[in-house]
Amino acid sequence: MNCSASPRDYKATPYHPAYPVETASKTRLFGLELESAAVGFDAAVQKAYHDDPASVRKQDKAGFTPLHVAAAFRNVSALRALLALPTEAGVRGDLKRRDNVVGQTPLEVCEIVMRTTRERCMTMGDPWTGYSERDLLCVLLLKRAMGQRIQGSQRDFIEQRKWGCTCGKCVWGFVSPRMRCRLLCESRF
Repeated sequence: MNCSASPRDYKATPYHPAYPVETASKTRLFGLELESAAVGFDAAVQKAYHDDPASVRKQDKAGFTPLHVAAAFRNVSALRALLALPTEAGVRGDLKRRDNVVGQTPLEVCEIVMRTTRERCMTMGDPWTGYSERDLLCVLLLKRAMGQRIQGSQRDFIEQRKWGCTCGKCVWGFVSPRMRCRLLCESRF
């Protein structure tokens, strides 16, 4: 079993006129027009915003905005397109939005999906090769959009967090300085 789901593992979501941006996000993720995914999604977001500016913030039945959907599917091109919209679009306001069925922000949704994938892999006994660059890039984009100051480069962020580290000071990405101290102290007895 492969722990990272590939686009062919999902069925394409048919276009739904009530939620054009969410549908575009899912079809990009689900592998339709793979070669032009970023360009296609940018155009879909721009068209939706031009036709109806409120559509880029429209919540689905579960209360998820297009930003939540893009984060849940770890769709980098979707996140970039949505976050590149003008300030008056209000998409950045959705970064802290929790009025959905799970009460989570887009960043929290993204991180939970990542952890769930990791736990599923470990439970099934498959080797976990760390978080993908795509997943970590989505986290980085969302954190920067929220105004969080990220030390170092994009490459540093991805390398430090590949194995699940959140402090950036862990050895091999998962043994924190506190845990390392605890292990050393325990091993001396």
